[in-house]
Amino acid sequence: MGLTHILVALGLSHAPQPARYPEFARITWGDSPTVVKTKLKASGYILDGDDNGDIAFHGRSLGFDGTGWVYFAKGAAVKAIFVVRPGAEKALDTYDRLRKALTRAEGPSTYTLENEEAPFAKGDGRMLEAIAAGHGFLSCAWKVGPKDTDMGLVLITQKDASVKLSYEGPGWHDEFQRRSKAGQP
Repeated sequence: MGLTHILVALGLSHAPQPARYPEFARITWGDSPTVVKTKLKASGYILDGDDNGDIAFHGRSLGFDGTGWVYFAKGAAVKAIFVVRPGAEKALDTYDRLRKALTRAEGPSTYTLENEEAPFAKGDGRMLEAIAAGHGFLSCAWKVGPKDTDMGLVLITQKDASVKLSYEGPGWHDEFQRRSKAGQP
């Protein structure tokens, strides 16, 4: 089950929806690989090559160094991911700083979720340990439309203590379903 489905299942909507899809590197959803490469370079990113039709890159976003990918469906950009790997000791601070920067840029998130599972509990001061053990995560998302799958931007901590920004265009949900059925990432 993806984060979008978890957030929707928990019914955590409380903030107004943004009027537009959040952008990454001025990429417009539907841009071709050639246009995306040009926009990534113009935004200061270094291209690392193609990966099964998707574009890998690295650089700096919102003050953090990281790596990323732009995913395509039928030759059109549908999602951009940027992953920051600050190290375990800085993961929570990095998440918080990115959340604040995104809130300044996009307004309040639609969903916010702090999840800790046994043997951890909310407020026990062991969130980083829970994340590293795969028993917890922090996430916030900016929903952009009326459908449950209309997530424009998701920020989440991951088990490896990285923090992932996921910019999702209107075609991502269908492409995610296609990739899932095909066993692709």
